[in-house]
Amino acid sequence: MFRIAIGLIPSLLFCLVFAIAQDKLPSVERVWKDSTGRFQVSAKLIERVGEKVVLQTSAGRKIEIASVRLSEADQTYLKSLESVPQTPAPRSPSSRSSDTDRPKPIAVSNDPEAELGAAPRLDFSNTVWNVKVSEPQPPEFEPSAVALPKPQGRRQPHAANSLLMKASVSDISGSGPSAQTHLMIGDFRTGQLTELPAVSGTAMHPIAILGNGGTIVMIGTDKDGTTTNEDLQSWDIRDGKVQRGDTWKPYAGQSNRGIRFATAGPDNRLITCSKAGHIVAWQIPQRRALWQIEMGSPPYWHANNDLSQLAIASAKKLVMVDLLEGKITGSQPLSDLGRIYYPKLSFNPSEDKLYLSSIGRVLILDLRSNEWVQDTEIGGVGTSNGAIFCDDDYVLIDGSTLVDWKSGTKVDRYSGLGAPIPMGRFSCVVSGSELRALDLPLNPVVANKDDPPATMANKSAKQPQAAEPDKPASQVVGNWRFEVKEAYASGNTGINRSTYRFDADGTYETYSTLTMLAGKSNEQLYSVTSLEQGTWTHKAKQLCMTEAKSELVKFESSVATVTREAFETAISEKSPPICYTLVIQSDDSIELHDSQGRGAMPLQRISMEIKIR
Repeated sequence: MFRIAIGLIPSLLFCLVFAIAQDKLPSVERVWKDSTGRFQVSAKLIERVGEKVVLQTSAGRKIEIASVRLSEADQTYLKSLESVPQTPAPRSPSSRSSDTDRPKPIAVSNDPEAELGAAPRLDFSNTVWNVKVSEPQPPEFEPSAVALPKPQGRRQPHAANSLLMKASVSDISGSGPSAQTHLMIGDFRTGQLTELPAVSGTAMHPIAILGNGGTIVMIGTDKDGTTTNEDLQSWDIRDGKVQRGDTWKPYAGQSNRGIRFATAGPDNRLITCSKAGHIVAWQIPQRRALWQIEMGSPPYWHANNDLSQLAIASAKKLVMVDLLEGKITGSQPLSDLGRIYYPKLSFNPSEDKLYLSSIGRVLILDLRSNEWVQDTEIGGVGTSNGAIFCDDDYVLIDGSTLVDWKSGTKVDRYSGLGAPIPMGRFSCVVSGSELRALDLPLNPVVANKDDPPATMANKSAKQPQAAEPDKPASQVVGNWRFEVKEAYASGNTGINRSTYRFDADGTYETYSTLTMLAGKSNEQLYSVTSLEQGTWTHKAKQLCMTEAKSELVKFESSVATVTREAFETAISEKSPPICYTLVIQSDDSIELHDSQGRGAMPLQRISMEIKIR
């Protein structure tokens, strides 16, 4: 393996180097492997500390690793050892000991601003491509479902770690000072659930699982009166109890401190991203900033299965980061792909391709050649519930529609998956009764031999399918953009940007973003993005739209009186069907006039053609 050859020995999955005694310990050197088979090191066993072992290489480097993260052969070897010394339990504070006997506390930084000021900034301005593609080992087990108890309040979004094959979810009951967080951790290897005692006075949900699964990074939900989406806490799980760390704000001092995402990295690192697109790698628990990237706009991301690579995409840029070395290995503009809307990213299980979605577009990048090998549009789907490369041949869009990316064919449809999290070959989903790691597709897919695969070379010549009789095709089919800027009596300015997608099957999808700017400073006060889906009909000069569902996709506010709950309530209320008078100006320009004569809404067609390099 490349990483072993250059001597990095990437921690055998979260190693820690520290000094220990070496008297009277085994001196046999052997090759140790991790449970994935991807990493190995020649070393001797010098100590066992509870459920962990300490190894030492011939160069003197000491490595600590949880025994459960070792290969089955290594675990069998450990069980055969009866005489390996065990480290005694730590003495109680009342027992006599010298200062040198006591473990030194870990220095934790409480100054994120200073950390960010000192951490190096990774430059992605140049177009480069040195992405290394490895061959991931197939899993050695079939994941087990983890049964969950009945929800104790509001079940929150879940976090997952593909390397550990663990997932975490929380329930929140109550609000304000009486709020309680019920944290649960599921292990897909064993099917076991660790259910922690309720933590009072908190309303938080998991955002990342670190280390050997004993540290859960929690994010505030603004439902306890003390924490918001700017706040993180590390919850250490010890002896079936939660030990909470201090609340800290990774982006303290910045104008947009909200956290867009966080994910686990190698060696107990945490990767965070602010809503302004500021990405930082932190060493936990020290909270030391290792490196940072400023994308300039909110990106989407995906870490590969062994947490060694991170893919980041904004509407204008794709960046690849080697998380082991902390350097950029790939950077390319996305301008050749046309306009990218609400991008989502996902590695395929073989990790040699990357799936980039733009609402209903499926774009596939070959990571070896750095060539876009597919660009196709899938009608009638959105991406509010994610877009993941669940199988080398299929992508799952919006948590429900399975698509053969080579042909662009919808091959299956699922319900109840919510927003799955990709975990290598598996997709992690949570319901009211269980956590599951699904191996999609669930059912065998029968290929249509009469329908040749759609490639970038022939897809432009492919004839569109005929619309159903009650949902006729029209000049409205396609993607449209609407934008209006309005000044209010308060002096503030509102900008409304909407993207409409009318599909030939009679369904539509609309993403709308309302941004309010302060009159004098022009600073953003709040921004709200919603998704609406439904059905449409076009008869003569009338275009009618019937809403099926709406949801809040993104919310940012610096105004205390403008709350997420208020918009969630307003958006969730279903609007009555509405009909417009349709005026077709040209193939690329139409106007929608409402029945009350309040003016016209001009829509401009969005081109989705790709330039082939």
